[in-house]
Amino acid sequence: PVLDVFRKPKEEMTKEFVKQITEPEETTDAIKQMLADHPEGHIVQLTFVGEEAESPLITQLIRTFDVEVNIVQGKITKIHEGSYGTLFVALNGQKEEVERAIAFIQSKKVEVEVITYA
Repeated sequence: PVLDVFRKPKEEMTKEFVKQITEPEETTDAIKQMLADHPEGHIVQLTFVGEEAESPLITQLIRTFDVEVNIVQGKITKIHEGSYGTLFVALNGQKEEVERAIAFIQSKKVEVEVITYA
């Protein structure tokens, strides 16, 4: 299935293609600006594939954990087989609470990559 290509690309060329589709070039500039504006934040890349892209994850984070969530950049694309996309967020809060929030995201089958810790 097409979504598997986005979920776990195997070949280097496929990985590069997925990166170009899901991570716009302006994302790097947005992350740099966010770090400059909010040096205490944790920048996290969330990768959604399939039904995970339809869940209200940000709402759940804010309601469940004592963290602030600021969307830096993102793109969700819908295709016939489902949705895929990447969302870059800044998480602010106590270290333990941010770590709990990241573990919660991972439990929702959303791939998490911490770009930087404050």
